[in-house]
Amino acid sequence: MPTYIVPENLAGKTLSQLRAEQDLAFRPDVLASFGGVSENTPLTAGQAFNLPDHYANSGESQGLTKMGFTLGGASGGGAISTTGGIVDQAKELARFTAEQNKPVIASIEAQRQPLIDRYQALLDQIKGNQATAEQRQSIATSQEFGKRGIPLSSGMYNEALTEKLNPITSQYTNLYKETGAGREQDLLSLSREIASLQSGNPAQAINQSLQFGQYQQGAQSLAAQIAYQQQQMDLANREFGLKEKQFKQDPYGLFG
Repeated sequence: MPTYIVPENLAGKTLSQLRAEQDLAFRPDVLASFGGVSENTPLTAGQAFNLPDHYANSGESQGLTKMGFTLGGASGGGAISTTGGIVDQAKELARFTAEQNKPVIASIEAQRQPLIDRYQALLDQIKGNQATAEQRQSIATSQEFGKRGIPLSSGMYNEALTEKLNPITSQYTNLYKETGAGREQDLLSLSREIASLQSGNPAQAINQSLQFGQYQQGAQSLAAQIAYQQQQMDLANREFGLKEKQFKQDPYGLFG
């Protein structure tokens, strides 16, 4: 593992500043991680940067040489020469990454409540649609039995009503459960995303926006499904409303 030492003439400057001044092709953030510092941290004379062996011919290695860093043994000022030092460097990099992730975390966190509200609106709509559908079916069944002259107190009516309502109740109950499960899964995934970013996991910062978009699409898909059901119900309600109006005008006309 080659070690590069900061010379006296570069003390006080940052890696970002040196890269811009000399127009060099290396990533200051990557190079900074090998010294346990930030790319905008002023360098100190004698500070050491330990590059992994596979970085021997990298832009970072060439940049250190062109800037005038000296190749030699590790010394103070950020040198990583022991297992404990490597661990410290990893912790520092994680803290630095977590700090950089804060704007992303805030952006995701700001979407939590709107997502909860969206799902709650869907759940409330499902319950409302179920009540309307069951009421409409109950009235239709009672009218059918009234037309046949069968009293609504009969066991035959109750049995028929239950048979008619069961599919409706089952359909909306399943949809309610699926929507609730989708909400819990999306919120859990959201929490995991935030926790990972807070721990300094940079990989999550790359694709979190795409993944959050999937959560929103899931809610939108459910909303579209419920909207379609509502549209069908509205058509049926309009038809039923016409029959109900006719029934009020002529109670026996529908049974004649």
